[in-house]
Amino acid sequence: MSSSALLGTSMNMTEAGGAMSDVAQSSRSSLLDVIMARHNNLKDQKTHSRLLYVAKKTQKEFGEGSLSENFHMQLFQKTGHKEDDFYGILFEVQEYYVHILEGTKDCIFDFLRMLNRAKNEDDFLKEIDYKILSVKILLYTDDSGPLSFPRWTCREIPPGVAIENDDDDFTNGAPLTKEEEKAGLMWIIKIQEIHQQLLALGKKVMGLGIRQMSLFLDGLNQNFPQIIPRESYIKDLANDCELCLNLSEFLEVYDQPITLDLYGENVW
Repeated sequence: MSSSALLGTSMNMTEAGGAMSDVAQSSRSSLLDVIMARHNNLKDQKTHSRLLYVAKKTQKEFGEGSLSENFHMQLFQKTGHKEDDFYGILFEVQEYYVHILEGTKDCIFDFLRMLNRAKNEDDFLKEIDYKILSVKILLYTDDSGPLSFPRWTCREIPPGVAIENDDDDFTNGAPLTKEEEKAGLMWIIKIQEIHQQLLALGKKVMGLGIRQMSLFLDGLNQNFPQIIPRESYIKDLANDCELCLNLSEFLEVYDQPITLDLYGENVW
């Protein structure tokens, strides 16, 4: 074999070895590499958070328009965000309401801060004769995926919806065990039912225009009463559920920056 042929073979083997080395090198990624790659892919994407809570309120008699709608629109404005940055639906009865709200994490927490101020400061929205008495946070999640509602709206739960009796029971008549009672299973099931009802409603109105969505919701009692939250569940959760944090507790836990003391006695 000629020297030129040997040289060519040697170069080919060197190139092949280099290519194999590159493949091996590229296939080895640390956990930090994976995390940073995901971070770089997601940092420019807008993610949404989902909040579900019940509240007890007091207000004047129901008149033209909804004081709940007006009150929450005012809160949206005070966050500094646009009203169109908030999505979801609020279902209200005489003294209570349940509210599923979606938006960016900043929108959700700015809203909760304003809601907390309105609850605790009598002069915050004194132009509206509407007072929040208590709030229970049923569910909160970051990065909940696609939005469930095309916009934000407010509706009253019509009287007589979801008529309940002893047979209409989520335990099918079987009493809860002591372990289930201690774990709060009753509350978990009630929260899960309300959450699933509201998400099912969101699927039905997603893609509808403003007028179409309004007409659909106006006929909800006749066409889809099964996806309207039960009034009794809303009242029970607002008054008696000890499983969930109230608004002040939730903000105290989740609205504080995480601080690390790297020089403390317990750091090792």
